[in-house]
Amino acid sequence: MTVKELAQQIGISPAAVYKRIKTNGIKLDTIKDPHTGELTPEGIERLRALFGGIQPELTTELTTKVERLTTELTELSTKLTALETELASTKAELDSVKAENALLREREKLLTDERDYLRKSLDQEQQLQAITLTKVPAPPALTAPEDAADLPWYKRLFRKGGR
Repeated sequence: MTVKELAQQIGISPAAVYKRIKTNGIKLDTIKDPHTGELTPEGIERLRALFGGIQPELTTELTTKVERLTTELTELSTKLTALETELASTKAELDSVKAENALLREREKLLTDERDYLRKSLDQEQQLQAITLTKVPAPPALTAPEDAADLPWYKRLFRKGGR
């Protein structure tokens, strides 16, 4: 950085910078690089301290970059907020699905237990029926009472070969 560039950053003329250097008794050899003619980093710091620590002004290019990055940062923070909201709702939905899944598993277990109980009861009932059939003789065949054979209802009931 040259004295001219430093003067532009501070917002004063290069002559004013040289005059301030001279009035404060600073030698140019101590703040400038003898080969390139530019200010050394220590020299820049001394001059900034001399001018009250004035920070360099941002150029319009840097200002537009800062504004663009600020806008992008705002957009990204908005997107982040939206994604955090979506994540929270997805977590809540996941929790409700897990709860429903637990209820369905419990219901499945209850139904399985009930099915097993009913199968066992059916097996026992069939065994009881088989034992009963072996011990109890078959009931006699149904026949119409002899005196009732003349009644029309019984005739229709015991009609042979018919409808």
